[in-house]
Amino acid sequence: MNVDENNFEVNYLLMSYEFDQCYSDYDNHLLNQTVQ
Repeated sequence: MNVDENNFEVNYLLMSYEFDQCYSDYDNHLLNQTVQ
């Protein structure tokens, strides 16, 4: 059980991190469009 829980936590963190990256990229894209 513990191993599964740890795996889930790691996967969740990875997903959050990737989502964060995508979101900031998207944000930058919008900012660039607004500036131009």
